[in-house]
Amino acid sequence: MASSSTIGVCSGRQQLLKKVKNSDESKLKRMVSNRESAKRSRIRKQKHLNELTTQISHLKSKNNLIRSNISVTNEMHVTMEAENSVLKAQLAQLSQRLESLNQIKDCLNSNNDVMGTINDDHAVQMIDDDTDILDLWNVVQFGQLIEASTDMFM
Repeated sequence: MASSSTIGVCSGRQQLLKKVKNSDESKLKRMVSNRESAKRSRIRKQKHLNELTTQISHLKSKNNLIRSNISVTNEMHVTMEAENSVLKAQLAQLSQRLESLNQIKDCLNSNNDVMGTINDDHAVQMIDDDTDILDLWNVVQFGQLIEASTDMFM
């Protein structure tokens, strides 16, 4: 019987060794699988990091382009504001000139009316068309031109 128990013990050890071997193999397989999975994960992370780096570079260049466009637009805005100020000054000057010319025209017309009633033989022609006003303007000039440039406002 001793031999049968020895055989049973040997057989139990072999089974235990097989279980340990199988257990070690499955642990080894799991370790290898985990390492491969971790490697794939690191590769995915590196790929994602590279994509983000590329995206950052693209967005920085786009941001620089937008900033330069804003700068150019601001310069154009300042220039347009200066030109607008010059045009407003010229409009004010021309409005004053027109008012002065209208006053002169009214004064001359009122004098012509008085002269016309006093002396019918030598009636003075009234000023009422635009060419006469321009001729009058060439003879009687009020003030000087306002010289303005965009440099005044920068």
